[in-house]
Order: sequence, then structure tokens, then C-alpha cells
Amino acid sequence: MTRLLLIIPLFGAFVPVGNAPSRRPVASLCSAQERIIFSCRPLETKVVSLCASSVLTSTSGYMQYRFGRLGQPPEFSYPQNQEHPKDHFRSGTLMYSGGGGAYLEFTNGDYKYVIFDGIGKGWESEGVEVSKAGKQVSLLPCRDRSYGEMGPDLFEKAAIPASNDDDFEIPY
Repeated sequence: MTRLLLIIPLFGAFVPVGNAPSRRPVASLCSAQERIIFSCRPLETKVVSLCASSVLTSTSGYMQYRFGRLGQPPEFSYPQNQEHPKDHFRSGTLMYSGGGGAYLEFTNGDYKYVIFDGIGKGWESEGVEVSKAGKQVSLLPCRDRSYGEMGPDLFEKAAIPASNDDDFEIPY
């Protein structure tokens, strides 16, 4: 597999897109035994995390979205049980001038959640978008840098199907 490297002039660093190493530790709702696929603080007191089993392959392991306060049980988890992501999530990648993006989406009742991470020429954006009937009802941008390994390498290894939503654009 080929890794795409982006040069970020402001920081003078190389950032691999896809199976990215952790950017920096931030608050997470994942346990010490779990992998952090994505985690950030979109609100002053709340954290969004995508947590996975230490081993996640196309046929084994689990991934779960969690939202809530640190040190307390999550206020919302999807799926409720720790299940393989291929039956619950859809994935997508995007190409931008000077960068790219990745996202995972799921539907819970009437609501669609999209967890996204992207970078382009002169911008970066990470967070969660919630929509109902195709209209955005909430946008929770990360207040800090996200942490994790969301990207095409993970999507392929875990056999997470591609999204049917060709219209999604990372908000920035």
C-alpha cells in the first residue's frame, strides 16, 4: 500500500494520510486496552471518541462511537454493543488541493452522524456533523487536535464499506 505524505509548511512536518500515527494525546473515552481511532473535545466538557478492539481485522474485533464526559459512562454509544464496524459504519475518503480527508458515518434512528478529519491548502477541520432528513442539525468541530488512525488503511483492513454519500464535504 502506498502512503501519501503531506507537507505542512506552517509546522514543517510530514503528516501521513490514512493509517496516521497519533498526532498527540488528547482526552479519550477509550479504555487503555482499546485503540483510539478518533478522539477530540468538541465541547468544553464533552469528548467524542471512536474506540476499537486492539485487534481489528476484516472478520474480528469491534469499533464503537462514544460521546460524553471523561471519567463517566458515555452518554451515547453506537452501536450499543461492541460489534464489528462493517455492519454499522460506512467510510469515505476525499481529495483536496494540498491534502485530503477521511470520514466514518452511521445512522441512529432518524439521525446521521459523520465523524470527519481533513486537511487542505490553508485549512484543517475535524469533528462530528449530525443531520436529520439531509439537513445539518449540529456541527461539533474539535476544539483540540484529534488523535487516532482514521483513514483508508483502517477502512480497508476492517472491511468497512464505502459510503453511498457522494455529496459529503468536510466543513471548514
